[in-house]
Amino acid sequence: MRPPTNPRVAVEGRETVGGRRIVLFSTEALNVHDANAKLMEDGFRGVMRLDEVRQVEKIPVLGTGKTDYKVLLALIEK
Repeated sequence: MRPPTNPRVAVEGRETVGGRRIVLFSTEALNVHDANAKLMEDGFRGVMRLDEVRQVEKIPVLGTGKTDYKVLLALIEK
């Protein structure tokens, strides 16, 4: 069995008084305009619209190798 690879992107969101806030976390430099354009190009029209892109050194993962969404949510709420 090969070891799990580290994810390069993750998406997390939260409900706010003004609506949803969706953040793309990436280990690579991206801007929100290009990220949203790529989503539309790949057929995600109306399904998801990113509000922000944040570059992080590493996507947080649990011991199982799955993305740690609690950490990402805490980063949004900061």
